[in-house]
Amino acid sequence: YLSQQVLNQQPVKFRSFLLQTSLLDEFNEELCAVVFNDPLFPKLDWKKTIKEIQRNILFCMPVGPDGNWMRYHHLFRDFLQQQMREKYPDRVEKILDKAARFYTQRGEWEKAYFLCEQRGDINALVTLVEETSSLLVQNDRLLTLGKWVDGIPEDMSRDRPIILSLKGF
Repeated sequence: YLSQQVLNQQPVKFRSFLLQTSLLDEFNEELCAVVFNDPLFPKLDWKKTIKEIQRNILFCMPVGPDGNWMRYHHLFRDFLQQQMREKYPDRVEKILDKAARFYTQRGEWEKAYFLCEQRGDINALVTLVEETSSLLVQNDRLLTLGKWVDGIPEDMSRDRPIILSLKGF
C-alpha cells in the first residue's frame, strides 16, 4: 500500500526527498540544507519542499515547540528506510555521517551518538565520547556518558587514554 498508494504517487524529487529524509529521526530546513547539499537536490527550496511534503503526505507531522521540525509516522519511516537501504545503500552512510556532524556541531550529542550507532561506526562513537566527555561532565550528564563509555569494547579502550580515564571515573 505505502509503495503503490503513497510513494509512487509522488513526483520524483519528492520520492527522493522522502527516502533520504527518512534516515533522520526528525528534520527541518537547516538540517536538510547541510545534509543534502549535493547535486541530487540542486537549488531546492527546503522550506517550500517541507511545506509541500507536510501538505501532501498524511504520514508527516510537525514536532518541536515551534513545529519547524518534521517527523514521519514510524511505520512510514520504517518503510521508507527499507526502500532507501535497498535502492541507494551507498547514500545511507553519507547521509548519516553528515547528520551526525551537524548534531555534533550544535552540541546535540545524543542525536549524533544515535546516528553513529545506526551506522555501526564504533570509531566514530569512541571519537564522539572522547570529544564530548568533558562537556557531558560539566553539564552533569554522567548517566549518558556512563552508558556510552560502557558500550565501548574493552579492546578499543586499552589504546585510548581518555576512554580509560573515563572508565576509571
